[in-house]
Amino acid sequence: MVLLTLPGCIVYEHEQRSSRGIPLSKAMESSATGDREPLHGGGSSETRTTIGIEPDVAVAASASSGGGDRDYSLENGVDVGYSVPFSGDIAGITWFTIAVLPMENEHNSFGCFLGGGIVDLKAGSLPDRAVKNPWSLQAGFTYRRYLSGAHTFISPYVTANVAYQMLRWDYRNPIIADGDTIRSDGLDGVGGYAGFGVATQRKSRLSFFGEAGFGGTAFLSESFEGFDNDVFHNFGYFSVKAGLSLKF
Repeated sequence: MVLLTLPGCIVYEHEQRSSRGIPLSKAMESSATGDREPLHGGGSSETRTTIGIEPDVAVAASASSGGGDRDYSLENGVDVGYSVPFSGDIAGITWFTIAVLPMENEHNSFGCFLGGGIVDLKAGSLPDRAVKNPWSLQAGFTYRRYLSGAHTFISPYVTANVAYQMLRWDYRNPIIADGDTIRSDGLDGVGGYAGFGVATQRKSRLSFFGEAGFGGTAFLSESFEGFDNDVFHNFGYFSVKAGLSLKF
């Protein structure tokens, strides 16, 4: 038996302003048109914000890949997925995700994950005209419940996760607001997801999986630069993904 300690998955720190009293849509219009007219709003005090997932978890695990529900094995996993929102100005997000030492036994799997996403904006939308290089980051916890044992060639499963999410972008043209020149911005958020999938050859060192499901993302009301978020609203989405797991 070995003792695995997970001191944390991610800690992300940035400077975030209190509300400027300026709508994000107004800031984006300024970027889209290249208007150099300064924007003015309310306060501009800065506060440091730290968002992270930092559990203190110790798990007793079996070092072998075999065993029953009480014996866990370590593995690494990677997957590629695509999410399609049901509403809003985001057309889709291509995700690349790494599982951080998930633990798996005959019927359960759980662990942390870290993912980066390439964000596609709807053509002609305000964000599409105002920003460039949009990308996303997510980190959280995931769980699977396998509906058959690891000895079967195909193992169906249900899965769920919760995650911190971040959306970032660069403005096409710098924005001048309250005496500051702003070239990039972003939003913090939180998300949840539930899905159904199948994994193959779970007893072997290398196995493959594919899944589909539904989720949702909720953003905070203010951007990193203190603009009131009236552009990126909360949304639900459909997602598909495929990947592989390597046991050791």
